[in-house]
Amino acid sequence: MNRRLLSLATSILLLAAIAVASCSSRVPDTGTIEVEGILLLRGNVPHTRWVLVVSDTEQWELLGLSEASAGHLQRRQVKVMGQVHPDAPSASREPALVVLALSAL
Repeated sequence: MNRRLLSLATSILLLAAIAVASCSSRVPDTGTIEVEGILLLRGNVPHTRWVLVVSDTEQWELLGLSEASAGHLQRRQVKVMGQVHPDAPSASREPALVVLALSAL
């Protein structure tokens, strides 16, 4: 009986470990990447944030942009070079990029 319980417990722990590993983010912790998408300003003043919409299922929060530097590119296709931020802000579910360069396409 003890062997069965031990086997069952081991199986459950193994399945739990696999589930946790499969839930990990597809976004690397750090590194510089280039991403293209539509630049949008979301939220209400004073809680606005810049978001790059890559597809229906992929969005990035862009950190380090100001209204003055990016306002003229809102709702346009852009290319962003940035460093992946390891911790997205708590109010956001999107991965975050610290913007190094922004250009219109």
